[in-house]
Amino acid sequence: MTLHLPPNSVRLAVLGANGRMGRTVVRLAHAAGMHIVCAVGAGDEGRDAGELAGIGPIGIKVVADAHALVSSRANVVIDFSAPAALVHATTICAGAGIAIVSGTTGLDDVAKGALDVAALKSAVLWEPNMSIGVHVLTSLVEKAMEALGPSFDVEVVEVHHRAKVDAPSGTAIRLGDVVKHARHGHYVHGREGGPATQTRRGRHACRSRR
Repeated sequence: MTLHLPPNSVRLAVLGANGRMGRTVVRLAHAAGMHIVCAVGAGDEGRDAGELAGIGPIGIKVVADAHALVSSRANVVIDFSAPAALVHATTICAGAGIAIVSGTTGLDDVAKGALDVAALKSAVLWEPNMSIGVHVLTSLVEKAMEALGPSFDVEVVEVHHRAKVDAPSGTAIRLGDVVKHARHGHYVHGREGGPATQTRRGRHACRSRR
């Protein structure tokens, strides 16, 4: 299913509207001339989504109930929330034919299955990292695996702000998966000390080795 709508005719809903990424989506969508019709979030209920995003009032208040997506007659929901919130909203969107674009990470098999079911009824795009740079990096990692061969170990180390919810992040897992699939290896999470005394404490890392 493909949506062919000019920006000013898109009726956009934001799930996780009061979060860091949700506020960014509200700002960018408003600047692009999209019609924001619904803002769903856990917390900040009753506050104007535009004020939370720093662009001034837009007349859309944050609500906690995802069923508001249906009554808003949204064409598409942009989601940067949490796995449980996404699963709940996915069922609602599938029933109403609302397209879903989600960047929520940390999904388990149940959540991914819910997206697969929703995709039978409406357009669904799930991508744990939507950065063009990360997709280029993924391609470069694949090429590096081919060039370096099995004698090289690979370690993915990441640093985030202290409010980051999931660790390892979706980006680290994506890069780790590229390595793991190329090497048929396995993950080792976190290292401290020498090879004989490594523990699971310390920094979050995603490591795949032969």
